[in-house]
Amino acid sequence: MSESSRNASSPGASAESSSTAEESQASLKSHPARRQLREFMQVVLRELLLGVSSPKQWLPLEVLLEASPDGVTSQQKRDFQSEVLLSTMDIFYVTRGGSMPTLRGSKDPQPNPEAAVAPSLANISYFTQKLVEKLYSGMFSADPRHILLFIIEHIVVVIENPSSQRDTVMSALYSSLNKVILHCLSKPQQSLSECLGLLKTLDFLQEHWDIIFATYNSNVNFLLCLMHCLLLLNAR
Repeated sequence: MSESSRNASSPGASAESSSTAEESQASLKSHPARRQLREFMQVVLRELLLGVSSPKQWLPLEVLLEASPDGVTSQQKRDFQSEVLLSTMDIFYVTRGGSMPTLRGSKDPQPNPEAAVAPSLANISYFTQKLVEKLYSGMFSADPRHILLFIIEHIVVVIENPSSQRDTVMSALYSSLNKVILHCLSKPQQSLSECLGLLKTLDFLQEHWDIIFATYNSNVNFLLCLMHCLLLLNAR
């Protein structure tokens, strides 16, 4: 056996190779081109979202949400799709915050607020359902509190913007919110990081108690499942 073969098959060589691969991956994550790629992806997503007036036109986004680079590991696929989802959430925030305010006393004809808000509400409702699907399928590797906060903040938006679709959208948003909460509380908590994640989730629920358990959220099945999860956690 040659010297190079012995080195390649030795544990030390294997560990060194693994370390080199991890360093290479870390270097790629911090590369400046990665930020440029993320910004470009956000531009593409923004253009797609601006051209969508209803969930029936989401096909390009559906394709993007299922996409992943070729020849990657399962974890890399999860990370990629998580980044797409987080970028899409950012776009919803920007779109919501960038709306032009109505000037008091203006005599210019103003657009119908309901007509402007309704398509956006439908898209938000649909997107939150996609977030829940990705979370339950294990394809969202980021902190699930990102999803909780996204849903809660848009529940507030719906409450503050009267619309004929409000009840339907509120029901859908709270349904998604409840599913995410139960998912977070029912995950196994064995490692230290998992236990810390649970504590952060419980803190989050306490911080946003008034929105989560508002009168709009009166699903008895959710409350029963929540109590069941809390009792199991208390028994550990």
